[in-house]
Amino acid sequence: KLGAPIGSNRFGSCSTSASLTLAPLFKDHMVVQQEATVPFWGTAEPGTTVSVKASWGSQAEVLTNAQGKWIARIETPSFGGPFELEIQSGAQQYRLTDVLVGEVWLASGQSNMEWKLQNIFNANEEISSLIEYFNFRILRVPHMTSEKVQDDFLNKDVLWTSTSDTAYVKQFSAVCLLTAKYMADELGKD
Repeated sequence: KLGAPIGSNRFGSCSTSASLTLAPLFKDHMVVQQEATVPFWGTAEPGTTVSVKASWGSQAEVLTNAQGKWIARIETPSFGGPFELEIQSGAQQYRLTDVLVGEVWLASGQSNMEWKLQNIFNANEEISSLIEYFNFRILRVPHMTSEKVQDDFLNKDVLWTSTSDTAYVKQFSAVCLLTAKYMADELGKD
């Protein structure tokens, strides 16, 4: 048990507001790549130990560097879930829930990737069909620009969302979602 969390929110739950942080990518409802060594990173007090424990049995422990940055790598099983992840440094703890292990695909591009699912010719049919793919999780990273190399998203308010959220799905990339459906069908997994 993680102690007395301050409450679960869209970012997971944390037991204190002190210096342990996770990169904005790591949140409740996320997906991590199956059968891989997956990195997790964030910050904590310099020179402290950070542990990452997954309910599927993998764990790692690392020391933060002089700038307080850490990166821990854990092995993932074949697809499944939902699982939980606990990240701890001293008395500071996070618990991420409803974590799935499966295929992770990145979709990026220009105008073709901006084409929303609601704008394709058979939008209603495609949106309705996504109910069958209940284990799909999607993450949209907002447009941001910077003249400097970034370690993380500039906009920290990103969320993993299920395809059961049809209002969100309608606004999501048609190319991305249709490719995801195709890949799931080809791989025989949802």
